[in-house]
Amino acid sequence: MIESRHAASAPQLHRDFDAMAAAARRAVQGRRAPLEALNTYLTTQRVAAVVADDGGWVIAANEAACRLTAYALDELLELSVPDLTAPADAKPGERLWNSFVRSDYQRGTFTIRRKDGIPVRVFYYAYKDIAHGAHLSFLLPADADAADV
Repeated sequence: MIESRHAASAPQLHRDFDAMAAAARRAVQGRRAPLEALNTYLTTQRVAAVVADDGGWVIAANEAACRLTAYALDELLELSVPDLTAPADAKPGERLWNSFVRSDYQRGTFTIRRKDGIPVRVFYYAYKDIAHGAHLSFLLPADADAADV
């Protein structure tokens, strides 16, 4: 659906991410193992996608998220949202997370910290409770040089 952040206007990106989140919700609806269904859905996405629990711990991610963060999947699953946040965005990131868990949806920009320490500014689209206690975020590099990092 999303080939490049330059290929679509901002309103189109919003619609695309909303549609992707709706598809993720449908994928887990009524499932006995919603996280397993969500993981299956994530494998079909080309955009970096991370699922965090209520405490901000990463509980699922896709291959695009691994490439973006330079972490292997098993390493990502040991991290929290603050662990992935660049130090300069730590306090604002904490405020954003606290605001997010009291809402249904959030979008904006912040800087993640890759495993190798390289900061990458990303656009994020976050959706609360895709499955109970599982919050889905799509991450898109904000800068063309970072798209291939």
